[in-house]
Order: sequence, then structure tokens, then C-alpha cells
Amino acid sequence: MTVEIIESEQCCGCAACVDRCPVHAIDMTIDINGTRRPSVNQTKCVDCGLCVKTCPQLSPMNDDTGKAFLKQAFVGFYNNIVANNSSSGGIFIAIADYFIKELGGIVYGAMMSFEDNELKCRHARVDDVKDLHLLQGSKYVQSKTDGIYSLVKSDLNRGKLCLFSGTSCQVAALKKIVGNHQNLFTIDLVCHGVPKDSIFDSYIRFVENRKKCKIVDVSFRKKGIKINGKEDTYILSFKCKKDNGELFNLTIPKRKSPFFKLFITRAGYRESCYNCVYATINKPSDITLGDFCPNEEEVVNYNFSLQNHYSTIIAHTSRGEKLLTDVSCSCVLVKFPQETILSHHHNLQYPSEITAEGKILLKEYEENGYVGLQKINDWDYMKELIKYNLKKLSHLFFYYK
Repeated sequence: MTVEIIESEQCCGCAACVDRCPVHAIDMTIDINGTRRPSVNQTKCVDCGLCVKTCPQLSPMNDDTGKAFLKQAFVGFYNNIVANNSSSGGIFIAIADYFIKELGGIVYGAMMSFEDNELKCRHARVDDVKDLHLLQGSKYVQSKTDGIYSLVKSDLNRGKLCLFSGTSCQVAALKKIVGNHQNLFTIDLVCHGVPKDSIFDSYIRFVENRKKCKIVDVSFRKKGIKINGKEDTYILSFKCKKDNGELFNLTIPKRKSPFFKLFITRAGYRESCYNCVYATINKPSDITLGDFCPNEEEVVNYNFSLQNHYSTIIAHTSRGEKLLTDVSCSCVLVKFPQETILSHHHNLQYPSEITAEGKILLKEYEENGYVGLQKINDWDYMKELIKYNLKKLSHLFFYYK
């Protein structure tokens, strides 16, 4: 029995089976649904069953690490200019910086890279603080982890301290391979879900065709940009290359991007994301991080500044709490009731569900691709712009009246 028995709605694409296979008989390939999943070479397979035993979906991990620990919830931010490159409060980079500088450890996380003439998201190993910027920022695609768990295991076996950051299913996959190793520290995310690989790849090709260029890098979030008078950090910032080698920057805000429209309406995710067993407050990690947007009452009660960006922080283990204590001198951390944190994060309670609008958009994408989807998006954007300008004009009218 091999990991190919896993159904598409169950496979999370963590690639733990790839690293665990003793005869290298498993590769991750794109299936007919545009989703990356394991494919077994039967001529190599020795039918040992290790891939099934390692799969965090087929053989769920029994992790007792934090069960006796009372979870601690915080809201905060890294009080350092480098946090400006982070998607929210920069807590991950504060911990990662401390982990390398003070503990001499190694940090693993997702980065965007341009390899083999393609833009990819993959996990990378960083042992120098000058390279940590590669791991900063949200990536609204699934990172490729083929081979990364074996690399972490090798570092742990050499006595290295390792900090692994990823989605909850990736953290669970790593622990299925290395166990609850005393030198391993883990951070996962409040995850909404990840788009199918084809959803992002086809959008890159769509933009490249429209702009007559090759996209070599992308950032999914950018601070400090205001749209219609309000800051909107959901900005696609592309670095592009023309045929003559000249580089230029291209910025597409959320309202103009059909890719973002699909993501925000929870459309086109991996099937497993709609059935995610990790969409709960009980995580396999030491620390969970996410965005935190305080409401008006919280701004007043906790003296939050609208100029700052905040992170949700949950320590699941005493090890996680100690890491937060160690970086607290460079961070602002405010203890928060767990129930308040839960009220801000649906995905700490339930998996994502595709919205009614998302179903319409996904159908359009499946029938006409991003060409059709962009037309709908442009029309929606125009209506929103007209509505905004009419509101401004009405205010001016009453002012002068």
C-alpha cells in the first residue's frame, strides 16, 4: 500500500512522503485538477508502507507536546525598522533574528525564487541574518518542501538548533519525520488555505503575456499604500524583466487582481484546505502567528496605534513561550484573552469555505481562464470607483450647500 491511496480532497501536498521514501520512488507532480500531489514510481517501490505511515493526513500525528501547557495569547509587533518588510507585526523575523544571532541556530521558511526560468515558492535554509529577508512576508501559494525535511533532520542530527516555519500541515509533516526533537522549534500560521498550483502559475503567465515580460519575483503584501483613502496591504508587487534584460516593477492592487479575488473569496484552494484538520486552536507547533486588525473598541482599550501593524501570537508550549520571552525586549507584546483572539480568526476554529461569489468566479475561471475573470474584476473595480467618487462628490455638495 502506498501514499497514492490518498484522495485529492485529503492530500495536503506536504511532500513528507517524498523525503521518507527509502528508495526515492515518489515525486510530486501536478494532477489533472492542477494540484501538486505524490506520484509513485511502481518500478522502484518496495511496498514498505513508510509513505503511508509518515503521511500526516493518512496517519495523523499524536502530539502530546503542549497538552499540559496553558496556551498564552498575545498581540504585538517587532519594534524594529526591518519589520516594515513583514506582512503584519514582524514577530517571525524578530524570533528568527534572535534564533540565529543569539542561539547560533538555523531557520527554515518559505521564499520566492526564480529558478529554471520559472517563479517558484519553496522552503529554504537560512543560517545568516543577512538572508532572513528572503523569508519575510506572506506567500499566498504553497511552498515546495521536497527534500527540506531531510535537510532539517540532518541539521538536528548534527546537534544544530532548528527553527521551522510553515503551514500547520507542513509542521505536522516535519514532526512525523523527526519527532518532537529537543532541538526543533516550530512556528505555523493562521492559514486560510492555499490555492492550487495551477491557479497561481496561470496567473503569472497571464500577467506576463499582457505585459510582454518575464516575472522574476513577487511580493504579496506591501505596507504604506493607500487606496481610496485607506491603507490596503494586499498588493502584488512584481519584479519583471523585458526581452532585452531591462528590469521594471509592476504593482497590482487587490481590487485589480483576479488572483487575489479568487483567494479572498476562498476559491480555487486545494481540496484538503476545505477539510483542514488543523483549522483549530490546537496546533502542532510551538507558536502560531497571524495578522491582527484591532477593532475600534480594542484600539481604545489597548491604546493601539492605527499606524502600527499587529500580529496575533499564540504560544502552545513552554518552549514557545520562552522564545517570546527572549525576544520581548525588542517587541511590544500585549497579553490577550484567547476568546478574543478566536473572534478575530475564523480559521482557528473552522476550515475555509468557498463563498457564493467565489463559486461564480471559479466557474468563470474554469470556463474562460483569467481573460474572462479579469473582465469581471475590471467591471467590479469600476463600479467601486464610481461609488467612491460619488460619495466624495456628495460630501462636497453638502459642504458647499
